[in-house]
Amino acid sequence: MSDMTMAVLGRQQGAVSTAELAEWIEYGPAPLIIDVRDAWQFEAGSVEGAINIPVRTAARELVRSIPDDGLAVLVCGDGVMSREVARMLVYCGVRRVAWLDGGLRAWNAVRQEVLV
Repeated sequence: MSDMTMAVLGRQQGAVSTAELAEWIEYGPAPLIIDVRDAWQFEAGSVEGAINIPVRTAARELVRSIPDDGLAVLVCGDGVMSREVARMLVYCGVRRVAWLDGGLRAWNAVRQEVLV
């Protein structure tokens, strides 16, 4: 794992690059990947292994879905909404949460595997 990956694991929140997320998915340990967009957007495509919990549904469901001992990486279209949700989750007591820098657009731009 890269130094940056180790740094993200050691802090409360931060951006994760597409390369780092791809490395975690391929070599482990894979984080919980939560797509916070609406269901219709998620169904159009997302990061491999992501689950969909739209931010508009309930913040409590998001908080409950993140394991105490794991890292969650949030995904949205461009990284803006997932960054804001990460900040809210930290405020709610979630210890380790990150967002995909650049969101799904960045993920697709580097041609990582995307579910359709």
